[in-house]
Order: sequence, then C-alpha cells, then structure tokens
Amino acid sequence: MTRYSLRSSSSLSVKTIGNGNSTTKVTEFNESKRSQLARLPIFHRCSILNDGKLAYMNEQQPRTRDFKLDYTLLELDDRADWEIVRANYRRLVHMWHPDRYAQRPRERIHAQQQFIALTKAYTQLRTFHRVHGRLPFEPIKKSTSDENMTTRNTVKEPNNKNKTSNAADQQQNAETTVEGVESGMLAREANTGAKSEAGTSARAIWMLAGCAIMIATLGVFFIIDRKANQEIIEQGREAIRDAPPSDFMPSASEIRRSEAKGAFVQPTK
Repeated sequence: MTRYSLRSSSSLSVKTIGNGNSTTKVTEFNESKRSQLARLPIFHRCSILNDGKLAYMNEQQPRTRDFKLDYTLLELDDRADWEIVRANYRRLVHMWHPDRYAQRPRERIHAQQQFIALTKAYTQLRTFHRVHGRLPFEPIKKSTSDENMTTRNTVKEPNNKNKTSNAADQQQNAETTVEGVESGMLAREANTGAKSEAGTSARAIWMLAGCAIMIATLGVFFIIDRKANQEIIEQGREAIRDAPPSDFMPSASEIRRSEAKGAFVQPTK
C-alpha cells in the first residue's frame, strides 16, 4: 500500500509498505506538483490524520476498467454524461423488457437476462455518480485556482468516513434493488403461469358444462318428439276404429274373403 502525506507546503512524503520492508522518500515539489497531487486518480482519497497531516490512501473502490462492461451494455462512450446514461438506459430497458416477449419463450429468457444486466450496469454507474459527482470516464473538471482546490479538499475530507459508509450503503441498496427486480420478475412469471393454468382449467370446465347442457337438451327434445309421435299414432288408430263403414271401401269381411280367394275386390262405384 502506498501512502501520500503532505507534511508542509513544500515537501511530500511517500511511504511504501510491503513484505515487511518500508522506505520513506521525501520529495520537494513546487506549485505545479501540488496541482498534480490534487489531480490524483479518483480511487485515492484525502483524509485528515490525528496529527493534522493530509494523506491520500488507496481505498477499495472499483477501478475504471471495471466499468467498461457497463459502458458497453449501455452503449456509452467515454465522454458520456449522466443524462446520456439515463436516456440510454430507458431506451434499452424498454427494448429488452421481458413482457414484450411474452408469446416467445426463448426470446423472453434472453430478454430477461439482458434486462437484469442493464439494471446492474445502470445501478453501478448511478452509485459511482452519487459518490463522485461524475461518471468513471467523464473528464474531471479543473478548478480555477489551487487555493480553491485546497479549500474544497479541506472542507470535504472530514466526512470521508461518512462518504465511505454511504457508498457501502448505496452499493448494498443497489444489490438489493437488482435482487428485488429479479425476484419481482420471477414472482410475476409464477403469477402469470398460475393465472394461465387457472384460465385453462376454467375454460375446460366451461366447455364440459356446455357439452353436458347440449346433450341434455337434445335428449329432452328426442323424448318429447317420440312421445308426441306415439300419441299421433294412437289417435290415428282410434280414428280408424271409430270411423263408420264407407260405401267406397270394402269392409273387413270382404277383404278377408278376397284375400282367401286370392283376388282383390274392386270398390263399387
């Protein structure tokens, strides 16, 4: 670990610790070197020690190279600002939202994975932006004077511990948000599957009920029609039995005699 400490206005102490050996180098620097010190990489922070010395320590912050994948997923260039990040995120999550592929299961799986990856990338960049006030590859805005830079660092550095804890909390909230998105999508898929199964079973029950009603209706009509036909036949038989004999038709005895003789008797005119 490399520690930078500012002993006075004209000296810089660089202490390197590793493998049990430590060396101390004191380097004189002028105003231009002080400006270079103020523009150290973003993963070196300034903190005030108990003895009043200023130290730049290497914190466990993610390197900018870790954000390359996030930039690629969100289709960003190195000079993109926060507004461009938000616009690209909204456009891409709308394009890869799983609900748009509800009728295509294979494409829905890929869209869901892409949706989660975009959400993670956006959350990481948002956390970085809240902590540092800019994006990982966004150019650092230079101050107007070294005095303003020193004043701003002096005011901000006492709250480094709070910033570190806030960054950890925001990172944890980001992970919780991503987990919530994943669990919400899984729960919504489970609810969708349950609703589809319930709808299928309900349709099957209604179809069976309709078929049963139709069969019962046809059976009732068949029984009623058969009964009506039987009544008509009985009425016809009664009418024939009750009808008086006709002069134009042979009587029953004549019909029997003609059948016995093998000849048909013509009716009289």
